[in-house]
Amino acid sequence: MRRLKSGKVTRVRSHERRTPGPSSTSSGLFLIVPGALVFFGLVFIGVQALGHSIPVASETEKPAHSQATAPDALPPGPEGVLAGKLRQARTNIGLSQSEVSARTGIAESTINDFEQARAVPSADTLKKLSNAYQLSLNEWSALEIARAELR
Repeated sequence: MRRLKSGKVTRVRSHERRTPGPSSTSSGLFLIVPGALVFFGLVFIGVQALGHSIPVASETEKPAHSQATAPDALPPGPEGVLAGKLRQARTNIGLSQSEVSARTGIAESTINDFEQARAVPSADTLKKLSNAYQLSLNEWSALEIARAELR
């Protein structure tokens, strides 16, 4: 019996405490042991795979690819035309992609993507590039027309 703050007396039933039995601890081991085996198996397979990795350019007899090599073939159509005009405009004034990147604030990889026809510059980006390439109004208009044909 228990007396509440209100003065009312209530009956309290007793209960049994639950103790962890042998089944709960052993089931935990059955989950942990296979999980650990799978983990270490994957780690071992990964270590073996690293031993058979493909050599990098410095480990082979072939020279590494660089931007100074011959330009890749451009795709046919307006994408290739725009990419070719951008590359030609840059090379006409003798700038490298990194120099253009420094002048315009456009990432060097993005400029490379434009010149390889993997990306199309926005109108603002094209304006920045034409300023860096010192293009005339006619040359800039030709780039804008080539870009408009892509839509």
